[in-house]
Order: sequence, then C-alpha cells, then structure tokens
Amino acid sequence: MCGFTGFIDFDRNSSESNYRTVLNRMNDLLTHRGPDDDGLWVDEKKGIALGHRRLSIIDLSADGHQPMISQSGRFVIVYNGEIYNYKEIGERLKKTGFQFKGHSDTEVILEYIERHGIYRAVEDFIGMFAFAVLDRREGKLYLVRDRIGIKPLFYSLNSSGLTFASELKPIMESGKIDKKIDVNSLSEFFRYRYICAPNTIFENVFKLYPGSVFEYDINNNDHTINKYWDAKKVFSQSSKKSTYSSKNEAIEALKNQVDDAVKGRMIADVPLGAFLSGGIDSSLIVATMQKFSNNPVNTFAIGYENTKYNEATHAKEVANYLGTNHTELYVSDKEAREIIPDLPQMWDEPFGDSSQIPTYFVSKLAKKHVTVSLSGDGGDELFGGYHRYYNANDTWNKIKRIPYPLRKRVGAVLKSIPDDTMRAGTFMGRINKFSMALAEPTKSKMYDNWRSGWNDIEGLFNVPVNGDRDNKLKEIPVDNFIEQMMGLDLIAYIPNDILTKVDRASMANSLEVRVPLLDHRIVEFACKLPLEYKFSSNQPKWILRQLLYQYVPPKLLDRPKMGFRTPVEEWIKGPLKNWATDLLSDQELSKHGFLNNEFIHHAMKQHIENDKDFTSVLWNALMFQSWYNCWMD
Repeated sequence: MCGFTGFIDFDRNSSESNYRTVLNRMNDLLTHRGPDDDGLWVDEKKGIALGHRRLSIIDLSADGHQPMISQSGRFVIVYNGEIYNYKEIGERLKKTGFQFKGHSDTEVILEYIERHGIYRAVEDFIGMFAFAVLDRREGKLYLVRDRIGIKPLFYSLNSSGLTFASELKPIMESGKIDKKIDVNSLSEFFRYRYICAPNTIFENVFKLYPGSVFEYDINNNDHTINKYWDAKKVFSQSSKKSTYSSKNEAIEALKNQVDDAVKGRMIADVPLGAFLSGGIDSSLIVATMQKFSNNPVNTFAIGYENTKYNEATHAKEVANYLGTNHTELYVSDKEAREIIPDLPQMWDEPFGDSSQIPTYFVSKLAKKHVTVSLSGDGGDELFGGYHRYYNANDTWNKIKRIPYPLRKRVGAVLKSIPDDTMRAGTFMGRINKFSMALAEPTKSKMYDNWRSGWNDIEGLFNVPVNGDRDNKLKEIPVDNFIEQMMGLDLIAYIPNDILTKVDRASMANSLEVRVPLLDHRIVEFACKLPLEYKFSSNQPKWILRQLLYQYVPPKLLDRPKMGFRTPVEEWIKGPLKNWATDLLSDQELSKHGFLNNEFIHHAMKQHIENDKDFTSVLWNALMFQSWYNCWMD
C-alpha cells in the first residue's frame, strides 16, 4: 500500500530542480501512506513529474522501489494497491522468456502492460489498485482505478496542466489549482455525508470513477475517460440469474468464491491480521483465514466504555471460539472525542460518517501488531444486510396504490405534528418517516429521502444550490426495488463512504486494509444471486449466515445488528457542546457564508434541549467547519 502524486506542466518552462521542489512538497504530504521509502522521477523537457511513497508489503527490497521504469525504458509507473493474482500473471510472462529483477507486483503490472496494453491488463488484474503509468514512446499518461473504488485517485485538469494524487492534499498544496468550493458538491455532502465521484469539494478537481481509465495525450493536450468495468452493466446482466439445483449448491459456490478471495489476500511479506467485530461479515473473513493459516490469526476489536455502543464482547466470543490471537482496546468517550480535531487532516474533503472514529482506532490498534489487515466490508450491501432495503420496499408496496395527491395531503397532515414529538427511534419518529414516504411521487425519491441525512437543502444554505435530489436509483437497470437499492449502494455508498472511511483511517496509521468480499468476482456473483438466497426465513444475508454457520455456531451470531456506531448525538449535547457552539457561531459561519446561520442555531438549540434530533445536519456542519478551518481559513 502506498501513495503517489504527479503533474504534467503544459508550459514546460521550469527546470528539473524546480519540478523536484514542487514534487517533493506534494510527495511529503503522503508520508503516512508510505513511510518506508520515497522516490521521484522527472522529465523536465516533457514537463512530467512523478512521485511515490512506499509502504512495503511485497518484496521489501529495493527491487520494489518506485517510480519504476520498465526494462525496455518505455513505461514508468507509480502505483498504490495490491494485485492478488500477480504471481499467476508473472508466470505467464516467464513462459515467454521474460526474467524479473525482483518479485514485486509492481514489476509484474508494468511488464504486463508493456506486452498486452493497458486495457487488456486491467481486465486481467484482480485486486485493489490505483496507478499512473506513463508511455514515453506514445506520449500518453494513463490514470487507472480499480473496479469497486477501493483505492482513491484524484485529478485536476486545467490551463496550467494535469495534477493527480492518491489524496487531495498534494493537489491542494501544489499551487496548481484554485481552491474554489463547489457549492453543489457541498450540498451533496450535507445530504449524504459524502461527495460522490466524480465530484469533489472543489470545482475542477475530480475523483476518477471506479473501473475507469483516464487516458491523456500529452502532445495534443487531450483526454478521454473509458470504463473497463461498470457496476451498472453488471446489474443489467444480473437479470440472467444464476440457477442452482439446491441452496446447498449455492452456499458451496459462495464458499469457493470466499475461499479464493481470502487466500489471495493473505499473501504478504509482513505480519497480517483482521478486524473482527463479531458480526457476520468480519467473522466469516476471520474463520476463512483461520482455515488457511497454520497459526492463530491476529484479530483486533475496538470497544467503547459506553456499553450502548460496545460490540467488543461479541468479537471476543467469536475470537475465543475460532482460537484467534485476539487483541482488543476499550476506548473512552474522552479518547474518542480527542481525535475529532485531527479528522480534517485525515479526510481532506468534508466527510460526515462518524464511524470514521472507531475505524481510526481499530486501525491504530492493528498497526501496533501487523502491517496488513483484512476487513469484512461489503457484505451488507452485496447480500442484503440492511433492514432499510426491506422496510423501504414494504412501505412503497403499501402506499403506491394510493393516488399521489391524496397521500401527499395525508403526509402533510402527519408532518404538521409538532417537532418535539418527533424523536428518532420513537413511535412518532417512525410516523414522521412514514409521512416523508407519503409525500414522494416515486419510489426513487422516497428512498433518496430515506437515505439522506438532511433533505431541506435549500433551507440550509444561504446561496443557490442544486436542489434536485440524486435520482440515481432509477439508473440501476433492474426492476426489483430491493436490488435497485443494493445497486445504488454499490455505485455510490460503498466507494464514496465505506471505502473512503477505511482507506483514510487505515492510511493515517500506515496500515493496509484488504476487503475480500469486494473482490469483483464476488460482486458479480452476488449480483446474479437470486434475492431469495439473500433474504430468506426473515433473515438478511441468509446465504452468508449459512456459510458462516459451518465455522461458528448460530448462538454466537444471531443478535440485533449494531454497526460501528459513535455517540455523537450525546456528545454534541454534553462534552462537545462548547466546541460545537463555538464552531457554529456567527463569526465562524461568516467565514464562508454558505450556511443559514439562523437555521444552524435553531437546530443546535433544539438538539441540546432534546426537542428534536438534529445529529445528522449538526455533525455534517461541524465536520465542514472543521475542514474549512483546516484547509481554507
């Protein structure tokens, strides 16, 4: 796992030393992603500069140093990630007579691209990756991102040139962009807690969309973006559902997929372990690892002293049953709160998923013992683990036959009930959510309303914003509503929330995290799996459960889903109240003028006085204010 950065200067009027000065400044901002080694490559005549920071995982020798030049001298690469089938691909090259200098996957990637071209290569690679590869002969630079979006890649193309990096930090500090906030991206952040690719918080700075190749012609100053893997196409093909003679056959097929994905991700030249929450997904990953390991697997769990949010006891029970080498750390509320001021440095654009805090702590704990950790992310979204899928589907089936004008009026009446009775989690809170469903004309808008943290975007802002809600649900080319929701999570929620959270939290601790359930072959398998295999006998993730029961008894697993929760609602009312009040003061809000001060103060007052739960909008506002003070003030 690593980080890289680079740029192409269109003017090409600088000296090599100047290029190296700028590149060094950018590269140093990625030290946390690669503390073991660094390297620069500059061609001042072409105006090209590539930088790399290395976290050594495979081939710890100097043979894995980057930027790496192919043996012919034609290609230069900077790369972040892991190709799990690199040994198999390397053997193909050896059969042609090629001899490798080392045994890194970087060298395999580079030489395979030289022989088969960029598009054939990325289709053959199995793994998580983002890289920039320069074709010196053709005068082209390729930026590539893996299919699911596990590894990040940012870029900016403007009159001064092309700038790219594994994070926003180097681009912000390059001096090559205007840090102008994209207000519509900011409104998206307040709605969903994240900003969806290809957009970022800044105008003219973008995330490369997962499964894409950005092909830049240096000589003609022109570019194209081509997709080599498209989640929407995977779903369009999912209408051809897999058929099995029995459920046992389907379980065995999944078992083979998981076995292969986990085994591939256990290859490393450094110590390896796994996150373990005690839930279905992480327990399945650890159980599979233990099956293929000669020694107890290193597992790690974070617990809260606040028992309401503590999953560590469940993780310990599973660890004891599987016989892992288990380490747990109990984090006090005080310790968790103290990390909050550092979050903008780790997530260098606004990010509002508060589970970033425990994810940071479990990564920090794991790094004390290992350099690589496996995680169970992706199981809920691929195999139907969220109750909101089924609740939304049931609600829509109940209300869709009611004429829209009538249900809209009923929804308005229910919505008019005073706010102080609308506490989240209460009976009237559920009525409030039902009233929002009644008010929507389509299932797409209803679900968008449900998954949004805040819907009154126009009322929240002082400046004009695009008030149209993200209607991407209808873009998922399947008829089944539940599968549409799962598809939307695959293209939006997983890469822009879940994987962003894991990447930044782990890389802040120089820890590599691998996600076997997001192997693209498992993703394709899950998309073709009939829905009754995912939700059966009133159980979400039915097929994952049946597979896991082969390793762990149901009594250790069958309990209400908790998730990686953080008590920010309570913190804002209590120990963080002064910090939050100061950060949301008129003086602080006036620094940018985007947000409606009156609304923010009203929300803060009602939240503190227990009149209504404004956690979502307040936490997003606090994360934005903290980010703004860190990077813009």
